[in-house]
Amino acid sequence: MVTKQLKDIFYNSQIEQLINFLDNLFAQIPFEWYTNTFQIDEDISSTGNIGLTVLHQNTAYIFEFKVDKGQPLEQILSKRYLNKYLNYTKIIAIGIVVDSSSRSIKSFQIQQIK
Repeated sequence: MVTKQLKDIFYNSQIEQLINFLDNLFAQIPFEWYTNTFQIDEDISSTGNIGLTVLHQNTAYIFEFKVDKGQPLEQILSKRYLNKYLNYTKIIAIGIVVDSSSRSIKSFQIQQIK
């Protein structure tokens, strides 16, 4: 069911719904997991590590995650993470700040680059 939800979200380019999906996903992570290292597989570029990249229908969704503070969208832009995907028709940068105490999405920014 989770896979179908994600496919539908990306197929329909529903980024706002994706944020709600991720927030619900974070809420389901058991407390014990937060006491250990929790890492999302990264996409390596020449200027740093991208938090997560989803490639779908010639669109590159570039995510950067920060815990409690930071400027994840600014990091995507300043480190030129999107350069790796300039051959895609659309590039969407998504910066997400996660609140460590509530274990939920504190804020997010979305910017369509191309």
